[in-house]
Amino acid sequence: MNAGLSSAKPKWISLQLVRGIAALAVVISHLPYWINAATCDEEIEKTFVVRMGGVAVFVFFCLSGIVISLAHEKELHLSTVKKRSKFLPFWIKRFFRIYPVFWLLAAINLLFFSWGWATPDSFVSSLHSATDLIKGFLLLSTQTPLAPAWSLFHELLFYCVFSLFFFSRRLGFLAAGGWLGLTLLAAIGALRDRPSLSLWHLYFLAGAILVLLRFRIRLSPLQRRLCLASFWMPLTFVALYPGESLPAIGFGLTGVILLFLPLLEHRDMPESTYNSPWQRFGSGLGDISYSLYLGHFPVQTLLYHFMGPPGEIWKMALYVAAPITVALFLYKTLERPVTDYGRRLSGSF
Repeated sequence: MNAGLSSAKPKWISLQLVRGIAALAVVISHLPYWINAATCDEEIEKTFVVRMGGVAVFVFFCLSGIVISLAHEKELHLSTVKKRSKFLPFWIKRFFRIYPVFWLLAAINLLFFSWGWATPDSFVSSLHSATDLIKGFLLLSTQTPLAPAWSLFHELLFYCVFSLFFFSRRLGFLAAGGWLGLTLLAAIGALRDRPSLSLWHLYFLAGAILVLLRFRIRLSPLQRRLCLASFWMPLTFVALYPGESLPAIGFGLTGVILLFLPLLEHRDMPESTYNSPWQRFGSGLGDISYSLYLGHFPVQTLLYHFMGPPGEIWKMALYVAAPITVALFLYKTLERPVTDYGRRLSGSF
């Protein structure tokens, strides 16, 4: 989380910081599981700290809609032939961005589980066959060998819908509208047992819509401050009264929109122009957020096996600091190299 994580590619510094803070919130939200002897029960699920981890995932989903839309906004305005040529590069970059880090950490988590190490990761125990494992490692199911990766299944679904815009705007809007309609039908009970249809998908769509509207909405300095100050109120409600219901999702959407609306008025910038430690910290924390989000689970499993539950303050701090350190190492040695390779490879198509 420092200037050493440099990149020539401009970054949206405010979004980087939000991404990093959300990843930290997920790491902290899992501490009650370990304090409770690596078990997960209804009482643990009801705690505010655990629920705030779910709120952080809401932020991640909306942020994903924003970042993908920002990154490919200009490409979607190209001619039809040039636009279609971007479809394969888009998926090449997404593949190298998601799978290598996930495969490594999922394999480590699966190994720990096979050794009988205590973990609240109930997802692993639900993989009963080779087919389940293959689907889990390919992220074709929410049941994966690494619990935090359940959200990647929904992320890939969003990418599938978004990538259709490379063929035509009409096809993309039809797919997004159909996706939204099916999601709402599932929400009211018209469709059952459809884990691929989650109300959380509304956050992806909200992020993409915010990008479309950002040039049409201008906020005064006072309005920006009010938006950021009000951000916590609806998300606190969601943390206190969670659930995949329309009211909860509505409050959550209000919160993330209040957060991202003023932030989208800030331009992206190269790291060479960062002039404060806060900007460098935000950039670095955002860089390692993916490795931190996925990697903290096996790291905390390792700590629990050798040190026991984080009952003392210094152990709690270690349960947070160790995943950050591992995520920084993983980012520099694996995530960034393979992501850069994916970008170079996509450029040859």
